[in-house]
Amino acid sequence: MRIKIDGEIYVVDKVEHYFYLPMIIAGETEFYVAENEDMADEAVQRYWYDMANKDPEELVALLGADQIVQFALNPGENLGGWIEKQEPTPFFASYDETSSTVNVCGRKLEEELGFVPTVAYRHN
Repeated sequence: MRIKIDGEIYVVDKVEHYFYLPMIIAGETEFYVAENEDMADEAVQRYWYDMANKDPEELVALLGADQIVQFALNPGENLGGWIEKQEPTPFFASYDETSSTVNVCGRKLEEELGFVPTVAYRHN
């Protein structure tokens, strides 16, 4: 399976589906891929909503108790509004915090993913 990201061709060894976006692994390089920015936005929001519902202690640990109190005290601020503002790039692109353009994706990879990716986020 092959994919061309920002003009560079990668041979994909493996596709992982264990997180909120599929991850492609090419050698030691990992990318989260999405059909479009909307899909990535929804994925990062799902992550935070799931954490709020399933592991609120972890959410408090990550955001800080002071931030949670501010959500409760300020009517103009709330956790849902904060989650809606979260961007996928800093969340998924831990390597360089930039999104990349998928120029071409091989048919086998498209079949494995279940969509044609247009955006990628380098994880490592």
